[in-house]
Amino acid sequence: MKPDQLGEAIPESAWRVVEVTDTHIVSEAWLDGEGKTKIRRRQLIGDDELQEINRHLFDTSGRFSQRTVGALGTPVANVPLSLVYNPKTEIAARIRAGDREHLRWWLNSEQARPFRTHKGRL
Repeated sequence: MKPDQLGEAIPESAWRVVEVTDTHIVSEAWLDGEGKTKIRRRQLIGDDELQEINRHLFDTSGRFSQRTVGALGTPVANVPLSLVYNPKTEIAARIRAGDREHLRWWLNSEQARPFRTHKGRL
């Protein structure tokens, strides 16, 4: 199991909220059940709502390609800024470094699927 998947193996009832901010909920749970290893998760408030809106837009959108008339300017994703500036995704860092293809690559990845609002590849 990958480290970023550890929290998925813990039942929701085991999590205890330790902090709530304007943008996030921070929870903790015991990973091993013996009280030796604690894991912490940070959830974006409103993430479920955003993903539900994105899912609806994606399901009702048609396919397009770069050659499709009117494709230029079509919104293809709603990505929270907290994810854009997250060091794990490296989106903002790569854009600042001049990597113009990284955002396209990331939006076409499975990791970005919950944020896509339009079918097709970029």
